[in-house]
Amino acid sequence: MTGHLVLSTLHTNDAASAITRLINMNIEPYLIASSLSMVVAQRLVRLLCLDCKTEYEPSALELEKLGLKADTNHRFYAPNGCDKCLGTGYVSRSGVYEILPINDDISSLILNNAPLSDYRKLIHTMSYGLLKVNAIELLKSGQTSFIEISTL
Repeated sequence: MTGHLVLSTLHTNDAASAITRLINMNIEPYLIASSLSMVVAQRLVRLLCLDCKTEYEPSALELEKLGLKADTNHRFYAPNGCDKCLGTGYVSRSGVYEILPINDDISSLILNNAPLSDYRKLIHTMSYGLLKVNAIELLKSGQTSFIEISTL
């Protein structure tokens, strides 16, 4: 409110949950709506070792859980393990992000003390990437595995 940029962290599952967490911390909704500029949620996803990853045929249940169709033309991979990756099947990590700019629609939800489900519905209509969508892109490109993104 004083014109200073303040960066902070909250432990939440997604960007929308950060808003409800602030409300649960007894911060007045009008203060959140007028002070909050953006929320960024992030997760680190392990990347498969290029030397030992093996092609993987996901089950129908795995595909369904992520909203993917069984007739997809993508190749999927699983970790295997080799000397280069110290037997883990993974060599590094990549961030997946969800960005939520606080616009008039989000501010209105904040001021009306809307439930978390209303925020999530609105976010899905926005053109910003969601954690799950970004993680699925890494999966489709063969960079990570189903097990890495199954909890998003």
